[in-house]
Amino acid sequence: MLLIRLDRTTSRIVLVIAGIALFIIVVFSIFHLVRFRENLASQFNSEASRAAQIFAESIHLDAPPQQITNITHQYVRGDILFAQVVEDGQMIAEDRVESAEDLTLTAINLSGNLFRKEGWLSDGHHYLDEARAITSGDGHLSYVRIGFSLREVDAEVLRETLIVIGWGAGILVLLAILLGAYLYRRSRWDDQKPIQESGFRQSADQDQHLQSENGNLIPIRWIEAGPLRIDGASKEVKLRQNHVDLSPKEYDLINLLASEPDRVFSNREILQRVWAGGYGATAKDVKQYIYLLRKKLEADPEKPGLIVTVRGFGYKLVSTQERGD
Repeated sequence: MLLIRLDRTTSRIVLVIAGIALFIIVVFSIFHLVRFRENLASQFNSEASRAAQIFAESIHLDAPPQQITNITHQYVRGDILFAQVVEDGQMIAEDRVESAEDLTLTAINLSGNLFRKEGWLSDGHHYLDEARAITSGDGHLSYVRIGFSLREVDAEVLRETLIVIGWGAGILVLLAILLGAYLYRRSRWDDQKPIQESGFRQSADQDQHLQSENGNLIPIRWIEAGPLRIDGASKEVKLRQNHVDLSPKEYDLINLLASEPDRVFSNREILQRVWAGGYGATAKDVKQYIYLLRKKLEADPEKPGLIVTVRGFGYKLVSTQERGD
């Protein structure tokens, strides 16, 4: 598992980017679905209007009642749930599918030649109720009424919604992967990039100091950490009273680790304090110098007991108490 530790600023940037991406996807999805539903409904309403007009033109109120009933019956098929013919407020012919048997169709007042509204049957079936005016021979206003199933329209909208959700989720996952890859590469790059900024380090040409209680810096002569003794004035390192010949960089590194025994120093911290101002130094350089120190200080460099690697965090110099010496 990859654990990426983000600073507060980076975390805020990540949250802002994620929030903006989510907002754009949600707004676009809603806009697209609304437009899709409107276009689909407009197309369906146009077809329903033509069907209602054809039905109205096929009805002649002066025709025999059985003929009107037969024509009405012929229309109730497929996506048409019911058909009705009303003359002067009185229903003279009607047919409907079984699922619409309990639907109450009250008389309507046409405020023009067209009436249209949506409704639901008791079983949740969505339908479009449309009426078209017809004029009898004596001039009285009557109408035909048809119920169109909207199940296919709803199914199309649902399918489009699922597609949009799938695309949106896919885009979010892709953004998360790209962002995760960027953060991972950035964390690796930060860990290995050359340290160019100046920072504190104890080098071969600097005296070691400790801070006293009153805040003044006072020079110290030596540091003892486990079996090590480091003389800050002579830059001499002894292991169990035996002199150890170290290069300036090796001295700086062991001096840093010994300054706080049992404390874990990360690669970046070591680079900042030992290679401060240097160019081209990376975590590989730290690893190389740790290896060189182990060859000179450890009884068995392959099984170090003094300079220990804390996997995923860095390195530390083990104290006498922890090692049990």
